[in-house]
Amino acid sequence: MTEGKLQWHPAFVAALHIEFENELDVLEIKSEHLLGKKPLQIDVLVIKKAEDTPIRKNIGQIFRKYNIIEYKSPEDSLNINDFYKVYAYACLYQSDTEHVCAIRPDELTITFVCSHYPRKMLKQLKAGRSLAVTRKSNGIYYLTGDEFPIQLIIANRLPKEENYWLQSLRNDLKPGYEIQSLLENYETQKNAPYHQALMDLIVRANQKQIEEERKMCDALREIFADELKRIAAEDAQKMAEEMAGKMAEDMAGKMAEDMAGKMAEDMAGKMAEDMAEKMAKDMAEEMAKKTAEKTTAQLKKEVTAQVTEEVTAQVTEKISAKYIEQGERRAKQIFKLFAIGTPIEIIAEKCGVSTNKVQQILE
Repeated sequence: MTEGKLQWHPAFVAALHIEFENELDVLEIKSEHLLGKKPLQIDVLVIKKAEDTPIRKNIGQIFRKYNIIEYKSPEDSLNINDFYKVYAYACLYQSDTEHVCAIRPDELTITFVCSHYPRKMLKQLKAGRSLAVTRKSNGIYYLTGDEFPIQLIIANRLPKEENYWLQSLRNDLKPGYEIQSLLENYETQKNAPYHQALMDLIVRANQKQIEEERKMCDALREIFADELKRIAAEDAQKMAEEMAGKMAEDMAGKMAEDMAGKMAEDMAGKMAEDMAEKMAKDMAEEMAKKTAEKTTAQLKKEVTAQVTEEVTAQVTEKISAKYIEQGERRAKQIFKLFAIGTPIEIIAEKCGVSTNKVQQILE
């Protein structure tokens, strides 16, 4: 079976185009119509282009100028919250206009399409809003007693002779007659885009039953071959993309190592400069501190072990002129204090040095 949630709504819109294929010149079907600027979204909005033209299709005979449709997949059910949400959509759609009453309330209808008869919801509507339910025809019920005309369509109860594709939009097709009938109906329409979109979902939703039937029926094996191969190819592509993503992550480390090696070889070039700049930004304070401490200790060790006192004095003079100047001032202070008879211990305390250091300077 195909993993992941099936996308029933696009197939439902395709089914609507098929259902109204003879009247699309007077209907405009908009999928997932946005309400205003906020993320409120109608499943389907059907706009009747010519108000005076009656719709002959059984599921559209209730239609007026603007028709809001809420679709529930076979995996979902219709409840009272759904009713009020869609009712609110109708109110918002009527009111979200530039001019007052640009859309009249009597120009609006609401249609609910589902696969399970919402007995509990209808009971609540009857008790709370005094709405009555009237069976119009097989699978079609009108809810009367409200300002908006409302209809309820139970898709799998619709007559096959009039609503074949819409009532086939489910996940419980039975092997044998139903699937073979599906094959026969699709064979003549397999090049039509809406039929292809609808069939794609039906095959995915009933893949297990179709596979079982295909094993027993050579005709199915031959005609459904393209559909099943395409679905398998799409699933394989999805798996390949996921595997490619994983491989890309695994390869990232190796690529980083290879790039680092190349950068090291070209350290004298521009790449080294760019990398150095980036590293400096990322690790500036910590790296600078550690490097400074390490460099200072190393320099002190090398100077002490390798250079003469003269070179050390020169290096010290260049690097620490400030401290030498401070030393000279301290020596002058020591001589001055000593000249006026100040004891060595007092001189050491005032100058912040040891008595031995004072004696060395005086010598």
